[in-house]
Amino acid sequence: MKCARAWISKIRPGKYAPIHQDIDDNIEEYLSQGEVIRFSTFISHPYPGGVFVCKNQCFHCELSGNTYQWDHYLDYHAGGNCGLHDQFMFHFLGIK
Repeated sequence: MKCARAWISKIRPGKYAPIHQDIDDNIEEYLSQGEVIRFSTFISHPYPGGVFVCKNQCFHCELSGNTYQWDHYLDYHAGGNCGLHDQFMFHFLGIK
């Protein structure tokens, strides 16, 4: 898998990221090179209050290192943090 883009997201306590799709200005270039695949990895240690929602699935208290492949890189998703600690996730957009 070739890395097209990778980043770390952070949601502070009391904040949220409403339902959205991640749009990338370079997506046509990525698609011309092959199939685009997305993975997300939980970085933060599990704690009450940090949630990540992708399509119809909600993730809560996930172990650090748990990694999931998305059905489609444009899936709608959201995140929220009603806990006491920053919530971090690693996101990877790759070309197969």
